[in-house]
Amino acid sequence: MSHSIKTLATGACLSAFCLVPAYADGVDEMFTADGHFLGELEIVGDVVLPSGEEMTLFEMRDQHLKIYVHPDAAYVTMDPNNPIFTQQTPFYGKWMSTASPDYLDYPVCKWNMTDENGEIQTVHGSIHWWNTGIGSDGYSLAFNLDFSTCDDLPSPWAYSRAGLELAGLGGVPHNDIPPQDEYSIAEANGETFWVLLTDAGAQLTSDNGSEQFDMSADCSASSAKRGIGNWGWANGGFFVDFNSASFSFPRMDAPVEDGGRCRL
Repeated sequence: MSHSIKTLATGACLSAFCLVPAYADGVDEMFTADGHFLGELEIVGDVVLPSGEEMTLFEMRDQHLKIYVHPDAAYVTMDPNNPIFTQQTPFYGKWMSTASPDYLDYPVCKWNMTDENGEIQTVHGSIHWWNTGIGSDGYSLAFNLDFSTCDDLPSPWAYSRAGLELAGLGGVPHNDIPPQDEYSIAEANGETFWVLLTDAGAQLTSDNGSEQFDMSADCSASSAKRGIGNWGWANGGFFVDFNSASFSFPRMDAPVEDGGRCRL
C-alpha cells in the first residue's frame, strides 16, 4: 500500500517504475499526530454510490471503516509541482462503519447513508483528505485525514508515515513498523498482484500464485511460465506482454523524467 507511491526503476531509479499513482499500490500505515499506529488504509477500488457519485473506496479494517474519496485524491502524480500539493486543497469524502450493530465504535446518526451495494448505514461521517507532498524518501505520498462523525465538523485524525514526517508534529511512529518494500496493485480484470521491489527492477506475483514475472529496467519481462516478454507504458497505465498472455495495469503514470523509455 505500503500504500503510497513506489519506485520501480528506470534510468536514475533502480527499479521498474519511477513514478506510479499513490493509491494504485495498495496499503498505507496510518498514525495519530503523536505517532500511535491506527491501522492500515487499503485501497479496494473505484465504486459508484446510489447518488451517482464515482468514488474510490478504501478500507481501514482496524478501525472498522470504509472510506470514500474522489479518485483524484487517490491517484496522484508524484510531481512536487502538482497543484494537488502546491494548492493544499482538501478532497471531501465520507466514511461508513463496517462494525456489526452489536459492536459500534462510533455513534448512530439521525440520518442514513447508502453504500455502493445499496445497503443503508446508520453510522457514518465526513472525511477531509489532504495530499501534502512527497516524503523524504522521494516516493512516499504524504497525506492526512480529518475525521468527523454524523454532522460534526472534521478535525485532524490520521497521517500517513510520510505525512507525519512532513507535518513536523514530532510524532514518531511507534511499534517500530518498518517501511514496506512490497505492496499490491490491481490488474485490469480486477486480480490483485503483489509487487516486490528488487535491485534489478520488480517482481509481480498474482494473489493466487498462478502468475509471477520479473520486470527489468531495460523494459524486458521474464516468467518461468510465460517465457520472455516486454513491458511498457501505454494508455494511461502499463502493460506486460508475453506471447501467450498480456497483463494490463491501468491508472499508472509513467515517470516524468524517464526520457520516453519503455513505451509500447
